[in-house]
Amino acid sequence: MSQLSVENMGVDELVRLYAAGQRNFHRAKLVGVDLRGLNLRGVDLSGANLIAANLAGADLSEANLSQANLTLTDMSRAHLNHANLCDAHLSATNLSRANLTGADLRGATLSRVDLNGANLTGVQMPDRRLVTFSPAS
Repeated sequence: MSQLSVENMGVDELVRLYAAGQRNFHRAKLVGVDLRGLNLRGVDLSGANLIAANLAGADLSEANLSQANLTLTDMSRAHLNHANLCDAHLSATNLSRANLTGADLRGATLSRVDLNGANLTGVQMPDRRLVTFSPAS
């Protein structure tokens, strides 16, 4: 399946396919979808359009979100452990209290991002610096 669209598939279908073992949703069009709290561990959403999506509390650990457009997306409290966010567009994205342990953000656009309370331990930042601190408790 090369490209998925909520117009012809729907969020329910994406969830059903994921539950059946499908992980490749490369370049999916998921603008404004509500995927909050879902387990999408290891999903490939590289190049996907997720503008204004709600991914709050979702488990996106080890997900491939490289080159995804996550502008205006709510990813608060999301689990993004070891996620690939290389070259992702994260403008005005809410990552407050998200767990980004070991995530790769090299080349990502991080303008007006809310990282309040986020765990950035071991994160590879856009300028290729490695973050070596944990959030204050």
